[in-house]
Amino acid sequence: MSEKERLHVQVESDAKERWDSYAKENSNVSNLSQLVRQAMEKEVRGAHDTGGESSSLETDVSARFAEVIEKLNELNERMDEIAERQERLEQYAEYQLDRRSFSNRVQKFVPPAKPQSEPWKRARENTDKDIVWSGRLEPITERVRDDAPELRDIQLQDVRGELERLVNNEDSPIERTEVDGTTRYYVHNEYRQ
Repeated sequence: MSEKERLHVQVESDAKERWDSYAKENSNVSNLSQLVRQAMEKEVRGAHDTGGESSSLETDVSARFAEVIEKLNELNERMDEIAERQERLEQYAEYQLDRRSFSNRVQKFVPPAKPQSEPWKRARENTDKDIVWSGRLEPITERVRDDAPELRDIQLQDVRGELERLVNNEDSPIERTEVDGTTRYYVHNEYRQ
């Protein structure tokens, strides 16, 4: 058994009373001397041993901090996804407006009735609108190019694609026919205003 030494410590009387009271009420210490020894050991271990209570507190704080960082990263990723989605929606909306504008420009030059038909002949005599009366793809493409500077480089296949999209859309008035072996486009209802 190791040799014990006495240590004399001077403390204020109210501090000694608090310590005595704590030692009597606390079941894990039997007397004031044991309380002082345990407190001193904890202090020494806490200051020199990373496995003490302060270390578990640091571990807990570090774990919580890591959780917060992870949640922030998740939120940043989600915000990036939302920003990308918003950008795609804006591009789609712009594309729809551009496509609608392009579609309107193409339709503007399509004759108001089937080429060579009686309604077509009457409409041609009674209007001064800038219409490609033949309904042929090449002249319609040229008119679209001349009408809009931003469409000067438009290709024949772009106009054909738009006309065919309109022909295949049941809500569209544009129709396709063959006249003298050439594809012609027209508005299937009577003379348009």
